Amino acid sequence: MRAKLLQKEKCITVLNALTNPLLLSVDNEIVALLTGWNAGKIEIGMIRLFDEPVQINEGLQIGLVEADPLVIATEGEMIVYEKNSQHILWRVAQNPDYFLDALVIAADFLTKTGLDIIDFEDVEAAKEAANDCAVTVGGSNYTQFYIMLLGGD
Repeated sequence: MRAKLLQKEKCITVLNALTNPLLLSVDNEIVALLTGWNAGKIEIGMIRLFDEPVQINEGLQIGLVEADPLVIATEGEMIVYEKNSQHILWRVAQNPDYFLDALVIAADFLTKTGLDIIDFEDVEAAKEAANDCAVTVGGSNYTQFYIMLLGGD
């Protein structure tokens, strides 16, 4: 885990050293990622990030979870709204920086299932990884999103 954190810190250092080509306000790491890099090809499970954040009524949309908007709400919380609705499907993270930390855990788990290191049908392993993600992003209010993402139900 320490190596992953060091890798993340190194990436952040490199990212901060670069200029922001769109001259957008960079309030957090995920906005910096989207505005400084071509993140539109990043997919982790059902999450697909945009090339650039898009301002919508609910906040700043940074991607999709399947067809549903993944949004940094105006209060800073990460939320998935039902497509064409203000109905909240899942609370994702207390803040965007925590979300990136959880994506590292989720990507690691999904990679291991893809390589058959962890059995794809191991629901208990998926629940454990989902709980690790939830703790990382702010607690049990966020567990259901990661259970859905990692196949823990």
